Amino acid sequence: MFLHNVRSFTRLGLSLGLTVLFLPIQFITNLFLKNSSFPSKCTFFILTYSHRLLGIRINCIGKPSTLSPTLFVSNHISYLDINILGSILPAAFIAKAQVRKWPIFGLYAKLQGSIFIDRTPHTIKAQLKAIGERLKSGKNLVLFPEGTSNDGTHVLPFKSSLFAFSNIDRPLYIQPVTITYAQASGMPLGRNLRNRYAWFGDLTLPPHLHSLSREGKVTVNIRFHEPVDASNFSSRKELATYCHEQVSQGMSDTITGKHYPQQRTSNA
Repeated sequence: MFLHNVRSFTRLGLSLGLTVLFLPIQFITNLFLKNSSFPSKCTFFILTYSHRLLGIRINCIGKPSTLSPTLFVSNHISYLDINILGSILPAAFIAKAQVRKWPIFGLYAKLQGSIFIDRTPHTIKAQLKAIGERLKSGKNLVLFPEGTSNDGTHVLPFKSSLFAFSNIDRPLYIQPVTITYAQASGMPLGRNLRNRYAWFGDLTLPPHLHSLSREGKVTVNIRFHEPVDASNFSSRKELATYCHEQVSQGMSDTITGKHYPQQRTSNA
């Protein structure tokens, strides 16, 4: 118990220290060097080392799309998803408005230029327009179409309304992405253990983060499915269904132990 608490406070302290140290640099580069690649490199550095300090190892299967713009469509398990995907993808997030208020992780999302949506009738139209404009400009985005996080053992239905901006006046590529918490300390995670890393329901962030940081090292599988052209789908519902099937299959493959060694790369 004592050693677990020491591990937790050490990890959290180092992660917070890294964030506090680099935040001023990030703000300055965002302000004065926003047209260069340096701000994004700084964000990548912060996100990569913050999740490493928390004992998270990323295992990538397949490769992120290099087509532009790409909408990465992913399942959602935890607040850590922003850190994990943000350290891999050159993309901003489409996140629910509550994320803006999350300690540390909400700040990470802001630094990446995320678009926050609340899906209320009087604001959703303008928010979807902003998403469409961002994609039209050639910027990549990450969408969590479940609309919430869950226990990490299955994928919730995708909300097709969140794909309303997919019909833009330029080619748009869609890449389904599956996040699965796969191993802890080198051993496969069962259903009960996988729940420890998920953040859902009425769980509050600080106690959950403290509990998670007491655990051993965890491996998170990120599977990048083949990108597709959005124009190949006749409706947003068809596109949402396709993405859900791909993401669900990716999670099932990981949970049942199916591997793809010929595509596998690692971000330790």
